[in-house]
Amino acid sequence: MFADFHFPTYNDFLSSCDGDRAGVEAVMNHRHILDFFCHAADTATAAQLVYLGKVLRNILTVKLPHDFPNRTFEVTFDEGPFGELIDYQVTFWQPMNRPDATVHRPASS
Repeated sequence: MFADFHFPTYNDFLSSCDGDRAGVEAVMNHRHILDFFCHAADTATAAQLVYLGKVLRNILTVKLPHDFPNRTFEVTFDEGPFGELIDYQVTFWQPMNRPDATVHRPASS
């Protein structure tokens, strides 16, 4: 899934997240919405980023369970407001990877 994934980087994240694999997933899976405006970042508005962030959240909320039906995901997008446009981001993780998680997995079909 990550073209530039490296185990040493993962292990560094795991260490900095105190073994919270869901926290590592959230960091590694996050996407800054402004990055999708690479040719228009100077003219992008918060309203545009919020709109696209909601769309991406909705897409991931449907797509992840479709592609991985035996897993549970949490998808988040914080609508702000933020002082910097780069702070708008969408991310996802598997709650089962939280150290203290008690997660009910979806039934297999």
